[in-house]
Amino acid sequence: SNVRKKWKRRWFVLRGDELRYYRSWKDFVAHSVCDMLLSTVRQVNNPDLRCCFEIISPNRRPYMLQAVNENDMKAWMEAIRRATESQLVKQQQRSSLSRTGEDDQIPLLLATNDTCAECRAVGPDWVSINLGVVICIECSGIHRSLGTHLSKVRSLGLDRLPSSQVQLLRRLGNDSVNQVFENSLDSSEKPTPTEPQEVKEKFIRKKYEEKKFLKNLDIKCVKDYLFESIESDDIQSVLWCIAKGVNLEWKSDSGLTVMEVAEAKSSPECIELLKLNGVK
Repeated sequence: SNVRKKWKRRWFVLRGDELRYYRSWKDFVAHSVCDMLLSTVRQVNNPDLRCCFEIISPNRRPYMLQAVNENDMKAWMEAIRRATESQLVKQQQRSSLSRTGEDDQIPLLLATNDTCAECRAVGPDWVSINLGVVICIECSGIHRSLGTHLSKVRSLGLDRLPSSQVQLLRRLGNDSVNQVFENSLDSSEKPTPTEPQEVKEKFIRKKYEEKKFLKNLDIKCVKDYLFESIESDDIQSVLWCIAKGVNLEWKSDSGLTVMEVAEAKSSPECIELLKLNGVK
């Protein structure tokens, strides 16, 4: 394949908050790959690319690496994840010290969402603003790997969320969102905080990419249901419509767009949910 023809042997070093490589074992010049803060790593699911994984960073091109064997690949992926988490925790601690007394709504949000929406880990402090869930640092990395078209991840410690987004998170929250995305889930299928990263990732991808557990509604006209939900400010049903992949460019029978109906009939939280999911 074209990918295989471009393979080049490099020597990689993970040092603190930075991943570097050397062109040969004789090379004394280290070349930076990426800062580990906000970077993610994921296995390449392609039978033709054995023991391969990708490193994705917001400001750099993706790097695809191939380890010498599966154990080596898993060891590298775990080391990169731990380095990323370590940098995020340090950054969050510094940020928290400089923001004491701000964001009064955040404690209220965390009081009602005190465990991760995905693995039930205690003390989550990351969120997906367009899905409306509060998640732990480990699951936040998996959410980032889904792509921003599915999950827009923010830190409650690092990022300054607009009041409108915090209000949306409080209005939805883990219980309400999981009633939509985990409606048909057997409780035994939900991962625990101590389970391996791969188990959590498999579950989260089933939940948001494949929509395996999505609430099933017997609706004759999804378009009517979307506009009725917006007009009645039923934000959970609006989220279901978004998850179901309805056409958000539809117009009502009176010729109004989704956003025009929301601005006339619905709450600021519903409007924010639509904006965060691409409605203009």
